[in-house]
Amino acid sequence: TRRLPPAASVVADRPFFLAACGVLVLLVLGYFVGPALGVPVWLTTFAGVGVLALVGLARRRVGRNGVHHLSLGVFPFVVGLFALVQAVENLGLARPLVRWLAEPRPPLLGLGAIAGVASIASSALNNLPATLLMRSVLGALHSPERGMHAALIGTNIGSCLTPHGTLATLLVLAAAARRGADLPPLEVVKVALWLVPVMLVAGLLGLWAVG
Repeated sequence: TRRLPPAASVVADRPFFLAACGVLVLLVLGYFVGPALGVPVWLTTFAGVGVLALVGLARRRVGRNGVHHLSLGVFPFVVGLFALVQAVENLGLARPLVRWLAEPRPPLLGLGAIAGVASIASSALNNLPATLLMRSVLGALHSPERGMHAALIGTNIGSCLTPHGTLATLLVLAAAARRGADLPPLEVVKVALWLVPVMLVAGLLGLWAVG
């Protein structure tokens, strides 16, 4: 944290920043409450984007010049990873993984195996294509709902082991580098090596306890 500049020098437009924080909080609530009310997730997401766009236009924070600040190179990278995962599925290379996960285990170890595989796949590739891969693997296993939840724990928490494990991390690091706050990937890994396993174990224990 000593390498990071003061918050006041980074937040150029405080009202827009507060509006963005408020929208993010509402989005998180909407993802949980919306489906219960019959509101699809994509509609909640687009509503949040629309509100941010309107506030950005009103505050003159969104415009043609903003396109130059987008990390467009990240998107071909992610698309290529999707193609890689599809190739793995088409060639049947995921079958040994399916057979290994199908081996009988105690419930907690079974959840740990699924979360571990999802974590490794997300860290090595990216959690977006890894999620598709795990969906295919668990579908072949006819896994119960708890198996899906364990995979989500792995793809969302385990993916933080490496800087390229999540699209959000890539975008944040790229944005920070543009503003002169260059954070070496090794520093991210040093924190993740002890924090991510703790969070994985806590999440799996919670999932096992409520199951």
